[in-house]
Amino acid sequence: MTIVDAPACPFCQARWTAAMLDEFARFSAPGGCRCCGGEQHDDAPTAPPVPQRDLCCETCGKAIYRKP
Repeated sequence: MTIVDAPACPFCQARWTAAMLDEFARFSAPGGCRCCGGEQHDDAPTAPPVPQRDLCCETCGKAIYRKP
C-alpha cells in the first residue's frame, strides 16, 4: 500500500509504501527510551532491531538508505 503523503524515492519518484516507512522507523529509532533522552534503564522498552539489509525502493529496487 502506498501512502499519499509519504516521501518519494529519489530515483524513480514512486511514493514509499507502509512497509518502507516501517523499515525507515527501525533505521532511525533511538537506542534508549524517550523519557530520559536515550539512556537505557530496567523498565525502558527495547528499541526496534536495526535492519539487516538496506532500505530499498519497492518500485525500482534501488537502495535509499544503507544498512548501518
